Amino acid sequence: MYISLPDYHGLGTTRVHEDVAPALNIMMHAGPTESGKPGNARWTMFHKDDRETIRTFLRAQGHVADGRDPVHSQLYFFSDDLLAKLKADYNVVPFDFHQFQGQAVFVPVLTPHQVCSIFPFNTMFLALMCFCLGGQ
Repeated sequence: MYISLPDYHGLGTTRVHEDVAPALNIMMHAGPTESGKPGNARWTMFHKDDRETIRTFLRAQGHVADGRDPVHSQLYFFSDDLLAKLKADYNVVPFDFHQFQGQAVFVPVLTPHQVCSIFPFNTMFLALMCFCLGGQ
């Protein structure tokens, strides 16, 4: 179970990273926003084939701390401005969507992704151990 608070500062609730196993994220509860709209999470999910391009881009932007991997370190969040620059410089466009209460998101193994909480929510996160990936 994971409880998320709203992202008031634009830094991301869960910064860009990759999971080493496929995952299923089910939003169990989301409170309403101040305007009464349903709370949700904004997901930004990149294509698996763009993994190294994303790393190259973050390094070129100076987003490397102590020589660590810029994705595995979970220190960076792609703002809308940074996403626009990634598209302009490398033609990388992520899948961007909102998850609402009762919805599930499947995250394939080694797929870079980040999440921004629009309002507090509770999710159930399941890492799916799969031994049938054939070395992928």
